Amino acid sequence: MTALANVVLPVSAFLLSLAGVRWMIASGVGLTGDVPNDRSLHQRIIPRGGGAALVASTLIAWLVASLLLFRGQVSSWFVVPIVAMAGLGWADDRLDLGIGLRLVVQVTASVLAALALIDGVSGGPAWQAMCFALIVLSLGWVTNLYNFMDGMDGLAASQAVIVLSVMAAWFAGAGGAGIALFSILLAASAAAFLVFNWHPARVFMGDSGSLPLGMAIAALSAGGVIDLGLPLAAFVILMGVFLFDATYTLLRRMARGERWWHSHRSHLYQRANALGYAQPVIVRWIIGIDIALAVLASTLVHDGISTGLACLMTLVILVAPLLWIARREFHSSATAREA
Repeated sequence: MTALANVVLPVSAFLLSLAGVRWMIASGVGLTGDVPNDRSLHQRIIPRGGGAALVASTLIAWLVASLLLFRGQVSSWFVVPIVAMAGLGWADDRLDLGIGLRLVVQVTASVLAALALIDGVSGGPAWQAMCFALIVLSLGWVTNLYNFMDGMDGLAASQAVIVLSVMAAWFAGAGGAGIALFSILLAASAAAFLVFNWHPARVFMGDSGSLPLGMAIAALSAGGVIDLGLPLAAFVILMGVFLFDATYTLLRRMARGERWWHSHRSHLYQRANALGYAQPVIVRWIIGIDIALAVLASTLVHDGISTGLACLMTLVILVAPLLWIARREFHSSATAREA
């Protein structure tokens, strides 16, 4: 029964998400128009907010799983923060909420997740307090960076499919049946959304999808480290593309004195697009890097490589595209000046 359910439930989540997104596109219910501007990569109005369907599909499948497989006894501490982010994203897609309100809701959701996890941290009060603060900061940062990186057709959805699928395998191997199943359900729902989000996208996930996906990946990763003893470095490596691009871009903008909280087109994937590379080409390259990092991180999880060497190899893999883009930009600028 359990083995069959582990197949049926992800397939059901995929089909439910597929039907939900298709219905939203056809009816327009729950969607708003994303109007192109000078910072957009799309040229026409695209409906935004389809991420609500993938989140809802996951939660429905998870409710069935928790009742049938775990008889309501499995821990679902991660659901409330994810639902909070989905609600925040849904409202922001429509009302363009201010940064203050967004921050309050995100911090509250991160605190709730941290409170559920902190009991699993051994050590004295001072150590637990420091870990609590780090969990809150990490969840908030990953949630926001996922939102920052959702700016190209298929990028955020494909990242979710790869990262969550790999995490599900790690969790299952470490004995975390509950979070393993939730991870694969969310991956399946994201895969269905990707069908409509691949270039040229018919729908964007919007904050309704990017915020809960970021929170889910961050919270589940924290649970894997604290409750299952998996290495933190493995999760950092697995999310390397998004972590590196968002962090590097933010620091670069701050160093230049730019208004870093404003929208822009200076992420590495956006800079590659500005050089003339099509969105599908860029996303395929990123998927290739994701797979390489997933193999490296999985090797670390199974003690096949040292943490230091794994981190060094990750840095080389991530810095190489940055140097390549910078070199192409330099030559392009030089050619323009000569002309």
